[in-house]
Amino acid sequence: MRKEDNAGGRVVLMDGRGECIAGGAGEGEHSREVMGASCTGRDDRSDGMGTSRGRDDRSAGMGTGTGRDDRSAGMGTGTGRDDRSAGMGTGTGRHDQPDAGMDGQEVCRPKVLVIAGYDQSAGAGVLSDVKTLEAHSVYGYAVCTGFTFQNEKTIRRLEWFSDEEVFEQIDLCFESTGFDWVKMGITRSMQQALNIFHHLRQHNPAIRMVMDPVIRASSGAAFWTLGNGREDWEEILASCYLLTPNWEEMGWLYPGDDIQKRCALLTQSGKTNIYLKGGHHPHRPGQDFLWSQGEVRVLKPEPGLQEVYPKHGSGCVMASALTANLALGYSLYEAACRSKKYIHRFLTSNTTTLGWHH
Repeated sequence: MRKEDNAGGRVVLMDGRGECIAGGAGEGEHSREVMGASCTGRDDRSDGMGTSRGRDDRSAGMGTGTGRDDRSAGMGTGTGRDDRSAGMGTGTGRHDQPDAGMDGQEVCRPKVLVIAGYDQSAGAGVLSDVKTLEAHSVYGYAVCTGFTFQNEKTIRRLEWFSDEEVFEQIDLCFESTGFDWVKMGITRSMQQALNIFHHLRQHNPAIRMVMDPVIRASSGAAFWTLGNGREDWEEILASCYLLTPNWEEMGWLYPGDDIQKRCALLTQSGKTNIYLKGGHHPHRPGQDFLWSQGEVRVLKPEPGLQEVYPKHGSGCVMASALTANLALGYSLYEAACRSKKYIHRFLTSNTTTLGWHH
C-alpha cells in the first residue's frame, strides 16, 4: 500500500478491485487517509460483477442464480443500520415479500423503486434501470417522470408527467410492497425532484435515495435549469444518501469551484455521500471518487483491461448498480467496488452505443 501526500491531504488510492495501488495524489486539505474496510472483490455470493456465481440452469450469462446464496439463503437483506460513512451504509430490505422459486420454495429479493424517464432504446431511463437491477438479482419497480421521444442518438421531444401523475404511480407501487431504497433520474425540474422526495417520505420516512442528477443528456438535451433553484438543490442534496454526478454536472452546479474541495465540503456533515463519476474527467478519464464525511477514496480502472466503448445511459447504469448493491446489504465502499466492476463489464460488452447487461 502506498500513501501519498499532496497539499497537506492524504488519500489511499484504490483500484476497481478495491485494492490499494500506487500513483495519484491527494486533492487538498479535505482529502484524508481512509484506512480499513478495503474491498477485495472476493465474495462468496457473486463474482464481483453483480451476477450470481451459483447454479443457473437456465442459460449461462442470461440470468441470475437459483436463489442459493451463502450469505443469507437468498434473502439479500442488510442490517438496517444507516451509517453514512464510506464502508458503513447498509440496506435494510425489510419490506421484501417472498416470491415462489422454481422449486416452490419462497425466495426473497430486495426491491428498489426507480423514478426516471422512458427511453425507447432502453439504453437509459427506467428500462435501463430495471435491467441493471435484474442483473444484480434485485427486483425493480418503475415510476415514469416523463416520456422521451428518442433513440440512443437523439431526443426529439419530451412529454413530462405532472407531480400528481408521478405521485399516483408511486402510491400504486407502495400499495404492492414497501421500499427502503429509491434511485431517481431525470425530473422536469429541481422542484419536482424535491416534491417527489417529500411524497416518498410520506410512505417511508427512512427511505434512502440514490440520485443521478441528469442535467443534460449525452445527446445535448438539457433537463434542468438552475435559475432560482439553489435552495431547492441544497435541500435535495441534504435529502440524498448518495449523489452520483459526473464532472460536467458538478461544474454546472458549482461553477468556478474546485470540484474536489466542493465534494469534501458537501459530505463533511455526513448527510450525504458523493460518487463522482470520472468518465468526463479532464485528465484521468475513468477514475472515480467516492466521498463520504469529507474523505475520499479513489477507484481507478483495473490495469490491463480491454478498451471500453462509450455507451448511451452509462450514468443511469452506474447509479442503478450502486443502488442495487446497497439494497443487497453491501457497505457503501463495497457497493462502489462492485458497481465499478459492473460498469466496466457493461462498457466492454460490445462496440455499439447500447450496452448489454450480464
